Amino acid sequence: MLVKTKALVLRGMPLGDQDRLLTMLSADLGVITVSARGIARSGGRLAAAAQPFMYGEYVLFQGTSRYSLNEGEVIASFFDLRAVRLTSMSADAGMVPEAAREVLELTLHALHRLMPNGKNPMNPELTEAIFLLKMLQISGLTPHLTGCTVCGSTAIDRIRFSFRHGGFLCETCESTDSSSIPVSTGVAKAMLYTLCAPMTSLFRFDLSAVQVGGFLNLVDRYASERWENRLHHKDSIYGGK
Repeated sequence: MLVKTKALVLRGMPLGDQDRLLTMLSADLGVITVSARGIARSGGRLAAAAQPFMYGEYVLFQGTSRYSLNEGEVIASFFDLRAVRLTSMSADAGMVPEAAREVLELTLHALHRLMPNGKNPMNPELTEAIFLLKMLQISGLTPHLTGCTVCGSTAIDRIRFSFRHGGFLCETCESTDSSSIPVSTGVAKAMLYTLCAPMTSLFRFDLSAVQVGGFLNLVDRYASERWENRLHHKDSIYGGK
C-alpha cells in the first residue's frame, strides 16, 4: 500500500554501499523507519530528499515491517549544529503518536528560526530555550510556573526556581531548597509566554543577552534532568538497560 505524507528526515544510517535507513517524523504516522534502497546511486531529487534535516512530501510503500521510500520532494532544507539536539528530542517525543503532529510543528518552527538566511531568523540560544520548554510541555514534563510550587501562592516578589521541586518558589518557601536559583521577571514572563502562546506566535519575542542566557541555562538544566529521568523510566518499562 502506498502512503503519502509530509515528514522531516531526522537521521540516516548507511546500509551497505547503496542503501540508507531513515528515521522520519511524520505528522500522520509519528516516528517511522524508512528503507531508502539504492539511494546512493539514484542521485537527483530522491537522494536529496533522503538527507537528514530535509522536510518534504514523500510517497512510501508500507511493508510488513517497515516503510520503503518511493518518491520524495523537498519542501525545505535545514542544517544547524543545534538542530542535531532538537531533532534528537523530536525523535523521542514523536514516538507517542498523539503528540507527533505537535512535535513536528514545533520542530519545523524552531528549525526555520535557526536558519541565518531565513525569513525571520532568531537568536539561536533563545530559539533553543523556547523549543526545550515547549517540548517538555508537550511531553508532560511542564515545570510549575503559575505560582509557588510548594505553597501555591501567586504573590511572588522575588522569584526563585527549584529543580528539586520542579518550579517557582516564593520568598516564604525558598528556604525549602537551598540550591534554588533566582529568576528575573523577564525570564519568568518569557517562560510563561512559551507555555501559553499558540505555536504560530511562539518564536516572536526577544530578550536581552543576559536574559537569554538565564532562560537557556535554566531550561537546559531542567530539561537535561527531566528528560534523562523520562528515558530511564521508559527503559524500565520496556526492559531497557
